[in-house]
Amino acid sequence: MVDGHRSRAKLLVIAGVSAVGKSTFLAHLHGNPDAEIFAWSGVAPKDSRTFVDAPFSHAKKPDYGVVIVHFDFLYKQVMEPEDPARLIEWSSEADTYVVTVCAPAQSLYQRLSDRRESILQDVSEEEARSVEFQNKMQFYSARLGLYSDQKALLHRYQLWAKYVLGLNPRSHRLLFSDAGKLKDLGIFDSEKLAGLL
Repeated sequence: MVDGHRSRAKLLVIAGVSAVGKSTFLAHLHGNPDAEIFAWSGVAPKDSRTFVDAPFSHAKKPDYGVVIVHFDFLYKQVMEPEDPARLIEWSSEADTYVVTVCAPAQSLYQRLSDRRESILQDVSEEEARSVEFQNKMQFYSARLGLYSDQKALLHRYQLWAKYVLGLNPRSHRLLFSDAGKLKDLGIFDSEKLAGLL
């Protein structure tokens, strides 16, 4: 119990690189209170659920119920570098479960390329000149370069797996995303991951 009244909070971290399928999985969780992830993480249907998809400075630290975090570990490292440390702080006060989403490098490259083209088609001339937009496009270019290098992408996932150890999770699972489908591959395994990228 916490403060003699509440059960310890649960923290579900849905993580991966940009365009890997995190938002698709989160949409599935939004509409499916009986999703398998809730079962293996011990989340009851009556438990309150809060979804966090923003800088953590804008969100309340979990102290009850279930907090489900959308975590792009590439974006956070570069654009919101304070959040990885804050996630460790959060995990120290909650039962933490991590789902890492992966996809083939070629699929990631195509998805991100399509996303960038869509943004470029819709952006106004004034917005395109902004520093914020230029930084965003530079980050897109850097990620596309990463997705062109399978070994470099695998290394980023391996660094993430080491970081996850610091969260002391009760479970770290691997989810495979490809061709619009999501498959739970069980406990995270780096060798298994290498064969998927």
